[in-house]
Amino acid sequence: MEDTRVRDLEFRLGYPYVFVHLGNCEHIVVFVDARLKHKQDVQDPNRYPINWGQPIKLATKCSLCSLNLANWIVKGDPRLPQENCLLCDRCLKTFCYDKYGKKVHSLKVYPYMDEFLQKQKNFTA
Repeated sequence: MEDTRVRDLEFRLGYPYVFVHLGNCEHIVVFVDARLKHKQDVQDPNRYPINWGQPIKLATKCSLCSLNLANWIVKGDPRLPQENCLLCDRCLKTFCYDKYGKKVHSLKVYPYMDEFLQKQKNFTA
């Protein structure tokens, strides 16, 4: 596929496609408009495709439950799926601490501030 160009593809406008690279990195691509090139358009083919929009960043969810928003970065717990894991309050409390409030492993916990949520709070305030 590395030699395939957009002009070689047959696609439907408005239909979502999945672009996969590096083996497992997935991006949803939607072609929303297509037309023939005009004199006023950029004539250099190397400058295409032109990106007309900005990607939408969603708030970061907890790595364990995928339900709640992440509030904590946890490092060094061998039971977690990644070395640095983002957890919500509930999962942090139930998974990383015992019933007495003591850490189960020698892990490090840092607060996580989601940039998207901060912008939303500033906008609504």
